[in-house]
Amino acid sequence: MLPTPSSPWPSRMRWALYAGMALLALLAVLCPPVAQPPGYHAFADQRAWGALPHAMDVLSNLGFVAAALAGAWALARCGRATLPPAVRGLSGLFFAGLACAGVASAWYHGAPHDATLVWDRLAMAVAFAGLLGLAVQTRVDDRSAWAVALAVLAAGPWTLYLWAASGNVLPWALLQGGACWPCWPCWPWPACRRAPGRWRCIWAR
Repeated sequence: MLPTPSSPWPSRMRWALYAGMALLALLAVLCPPVAQPPGYHAFADQRAWGALPHAMDVLSNLGFVAAALAGAWALARCGRATLPPAVRGLSGLFFAGLACAGVASAWYHGAPHDATLVWDRLAMAVAFAGLLGLAVQTRVDDRSAWAVALAVLAAGPWTLYLWAASGNVLPWALLQGGACWPCWPCWPWPACRRAPGRWRCIWAR
């Protein structure tokens, strides 16, 4: 039987999420600093296409922009009554972040250094916020979904400031790689908040 908003599962998942987020924050503050590898900006593709350096690394980001535009177009075609407000808002946040990440990542790969990498990572944090919020919305509730999304939006600039000020890349690594950890307890349980119509197969799987 599917869990409902009044069943104990959403409440338990909510506290599991908050505990996971608190654990990540503690690890970011208490663990020893980790420096970014010296050769981080060395890319596999060293070929240029005319005046465009690292051509394939730069052009591959066009796929992210195309996917974001396609998603935004599909979202705009979907009537307001078709999607819950939280799903619509978080989807818009994800597509906006994905588009910005494609542009910022292309800029970074064309001119790879720390100053451009900051904008690449900042755009990625926006996309992470929308995507993780959607994952939580389907398994827990709207309030938790927005809490996770806002936490990621706030943590992104904070982790990048720490990296720029101290060289410690660990907080960003925890945000990028560990941000999905709080969502893991949600996956074994069926979606309790399903999006209607053709969006159901996307957001409730």
